[in-house]
Amino acid sequence: MEAVQNTGHELNTMLEQLLAWRLSESAEPPSAQKSSLQRLIKNCRHIERLFSKRADLKSLRFNELDLLRDIRELVESDPRQFDAITDPIQFRRQLRASILPKYVTNEYIRQTQEKIINVLLNPSLDVHDQDALMTAMVFLQSHTDLGIEYQDNPLWEIIFNLSIQDGIRFVDSLTALIEGLDSLREENPDLIQQEPFLLQKTMQIAQWPILWRKLANYRKNEQPFDALSSALLRGQLIIELYFDEVIHLPMLLYRQFKDVLSNNDFFLEQLLEEEQDEISSQFIEHLLTGIKQDKPVFLPVLLKQLHALKENITDKALLTDLELFLKQCEADPDDETLQIIFLTLLIAKVSIRKYWDNKRDFLYFVTVLRDPENPYSYFDFGHILLKLKQVDSIEQVFRCAMDVAPDSFWGYWGLGQFYLKQNELDASEKALDTALKIAQQQEIKRPGQFRREVFLIKDDIKKLKQKKVKVEAKKHEQIDLFG
Repeated sequence: MEAVQNTGHELNTMLEQLLAWRLSESAEPPSAQKSSLQRLIKNCRHIERLFSKRADLKSLRFNELDLLRDIRELVESDPRQFDAITDPIQFRRQLRASILPKYVTNEYIRQTQEKIINVLLNPSLDVHDQDALMTAMVFLQSHTDLGIEYQDNPLWEIIFNLSIQDGIRFVDSLTALIEGLDSLREENPDLIQQEPFLLQKTMQIAQWPILWRKLANYRKNEQPFDALSSALLRGQLIIELYFDEVIHLPMLLYRQFKDVLSNNDFFLEQLLEEEQDEISSQFIEHLLTGIKQDKPVFLPVLLKQLHALKENITDKALLTDLELFLKQCEADPDDETLQIIFLTLLIAKVSIRKYWDNKRDFLYFVTVLRDPENPYSYFDFGHILLKLKQVDSIEQVFRCAMDVAPDSFWGYWGLGQFYLKQNELDASEKALDTALKIAQQQEIKRPGQFRREVFLIKDDIKKLKQKKVKVEAKKHEQIDLFG
């Protein structure tokens, strides 16, 4: 807001110059001179390029997926209204007329103005870019100065079109991943049946008798939950547990096996019992570490599903185990007697294919599991979950990025963005400030590599401060001087 206030006179001067269009310098006769509005509209293509290419203007979008959803719901709610429109231009105009009033709020106008002004004040800005952005500022004031309706305002039309393009591009990418998986399943089933190497290793370890002897050590009371463990491993009880709900586990196992992942013969060799014993011990320790870190995320999912499944269970032994397990979980989720079920559940997840043969885990494979030690992979996957509105495990995904690389800004940045969307402003501020500090340090060490990220984090901090001001303003009632 300071930039807006401190440069009001300069901005008004620029706008006046633009509206004048330097007609006195034109070589055209008066009859051939175009109107100001025509000249403004002619500049729209350059505005669109700027909004597409400049990193500091790429965030000038309406919420892409919300916009696509609103368009679909609008057309489906009154199909006859749109069926009668045969001209594509008129079709889009009608869509804009119906939808834009929801998106072009006073707050959105203010944020758009502030972003454009910040770029306009850049002393190194190209003269053509300056003219285009000054044009955009004129369109921003069009409700009062030019009287252009929402649907005919070229600025809103540009942002509307770019938002649709970005939304479709994301949906297309998502569809391509999923359809690519389905296509492989039909055309090359052998390839799609090939499990990621990390899961191949864990599947083989799960077959070792020594592993199960070690698991038996965790049965520390008279109710070892044998029936429940067996039902989980045989697939009699299907628990839809996803890798993003046990987000630390693949990284822990990757660190155990990364040195031998490329050695296809590793588990084909006749390992000594001592070697199997050591590998099994490390494997279980990593499972226990994963349980400790991710239980707050996956336990509510597990309990909810088990409560729902309980109504259809006819096996008395299994039902007895299940009811006892649920009772102990609700009384004391840290009870060590419950560890055998948690361990069995995770072993089933990483060693039985049907537990991870789903589209959500496939997206995890192509982002995180390619490189579980890269914090950007978790940042990327967290935003996929955010766009898919699967928010329950997003916080843990970003926290895992912080655990993987505490000296990287990606996890803190993702967490700050998530908290900002959830209106947890203090937590967002703390995470974003940390992200900015780390990103600036890395930019100093490697100039130019993280310049864009530093700018975008600053932009998120600016949004945060604007939200905080708005929240504080609502807390304080206006004083009635005349009451």
